[in-house]
Amino acid sequence: MDFHENALPVPPAVKMCVFEGFARQNIAEVEMDLEPEISQFLKSRFGLPSTYSEELILSNTLISLFTTLVLACVEENGTLVFPMGSDGTYVSAAKFLEAKVKRLPTDAANSFKATAEQIDLFLQGIQKPWLYLSGPTVSPTGAVYTNDEILAILAVCKKHGARVILDTSYSGLEYNAEANSATWNLEQAISEHPGGCSSSYAILFVGGFSSVLMTGGLEFGFAAVSDTVYVDIFKDVPTVSRPHGTLKYTIKKLLGMMDQETLAKGLEEQKQLLQFRAQRLSKVNGCIFLCIELP
Repeated sequence: MDFHENALPVPPAVKMCVFEGFARQNIAEVEMDLEPEISQFLKSRFGLPSTYSEELILSNTLISLFTTLVLACVEENGTLVFPMGSDGTYVSAAKFLEAKVKRLPTDAANSFKATAEQIDLFLQGIQKPWLYLSGPTVSPTGAVYTNDEILAILAVCKKHGARVILDTSYSGLEYNAEANSATWNLEQAISEHPGGCSSSYAILFVGGFSSVLMTGGLEFGFAAVSDTVYVDIFKDVPTVSRPHGTLKYTIKKLLGMMDQETLAKGLEEQKQLLQFRAQRLSKVNGCIFLCIELP
């Protein structure tokens, strides 16, 4: 359940773009420039202003970006806070790098989503907190943070001067109509906190396109930063593995096709398959639970 990449079948349109990326020669720089596409993606999906695409850090893997953040947290003697049920791979990476890790208790009744009230209470007494949050879609439960919920959480983080890591990489395959309508509009919250402010509170967006572009095991990660503290963290860092030009070309081409029928049809097919598997899995889990409960 902690597998990072979309393991569902790859649509033909995606295979074509991947093949073209490797087959092309002498690709121009403008054909590998992802800033316009990622800027539009962040604005349409999360309501982020264009300032959050002025500093883009691209990587072959999200774990490479996260490792850099963990090392920065360790250097400033901070504490990484993960809601219970969050990505186990990141928790393991943080522990391996000997970072201070605390687990924020969450409730099954709320699909293990962290609430602003829980975070407010938990961060009291924690020095230099760094909060990791998977959203809008939570990994691995599939719950979705609404716009009001994330705004309340960010307000609490600002109150405690916490650094915030928002991981959007698990979003894109929501098949529930209510989940699809729960879009974020963070422009006001971001504009009230301009980049470079002296407070320790800072927001970082990390993401990938495995789900939304259906690239399967073809990994790609990005970090969109505006706050000076995060810009400095990623400046000339050797631990970040940079993506090859063919990969950037492929992702740029796919982002340009997001509104086209061929890609939209493939995404809809993946959502239907995922929904079918989830329904079957819930029935299997129900049978297993019943067998365990029987004397």
